[in-house]
Amino acid sequence: MFATVILACLFSVAIVNASSSSSSASSSSSSSSSSSSSSSSSSSSSSSSSDCGQKVTLTFANVDGLFGAFLTPPVVGVFPKGQGPPETILGTTASAGLGKVATVGGGDVLVAEFLDMNARNAGQFAGVNGPLAPQDSVDVTICVGSKSDRIVVASMVLPSNDAFVYANVAAEDLADEPLVSKVVYDAGVEVNSDDGSQQAPFPGAGAGTGSESNPVSMIAARGDVVPGGFFAQNAKLARGNDDSDLFKISLSE
Repeated sequence: MFATVILACLFSVAIVNASSSSSSASSSSSSSSSSSSSSSSSSSSSSSSSDCGQKVTLTFANVDGLFGAFLTPPVVGVFPKGQGPPETILGTTASAGLGKVATVGGGDVLVAEFLDMNARNAGQFAGVNGPLAPQDSVDVTICVGSKSDRIVVASMVLPSNDAFVYANVAAEDLADEPLVSKVVYDAGVEVNSDDGSQQAPFPGAGAGTGSESNPVSMIAARGDVVPGGFFAQNAKLARGNDDSDLFKISLSE
């Protein structure tokens, strides 16, 4: 519990300094709202359309184990089939919005990008403590126009330099079965530190480690060559077959 409070406080400081505009920049919604399950939710959301075919509840949960990684408030977008960001993120170049989510957790730029891609609705949704600790979750009410709509979710993994989780899945698939995953990506926009001292949400993160321009990659399995040292990557991010899952996304009416 003590570690959870400390990390939440550190993240709050980091996110205020790095992305204090994310809430106000994405608060013009008339059709998207959120509540929470295990942690109450305060949402900042936007919508590109007032036509809501069906309201459903998306649950984003951190399912990591004790002393596991934290996840920042998820950015969620809903798109008609064939529109929106790529279904497969591996090997692509992170957009400015995705890069901001991956480095500081701020979602305002990515929400704006989603709306420019004609998202039905998009926003970043937070629980009362900000980041989601292991076993925390947040519920989001979204509007789905068709069962074939694509639901896109992105969240930064803490602590890290630019690690994130990402999902792009059909609404009908999520309704049939929750998505559970341990896949963590590196956005390729910030150099990974060796010891974790310059990783968000810790105070040294403000100094930065330098930028890089690499394609989005998957964090290697535990024991493989990975960027950063034990604290930074092997302990929190790199997950093999025997390691716990990290996040779960489900959909319900």
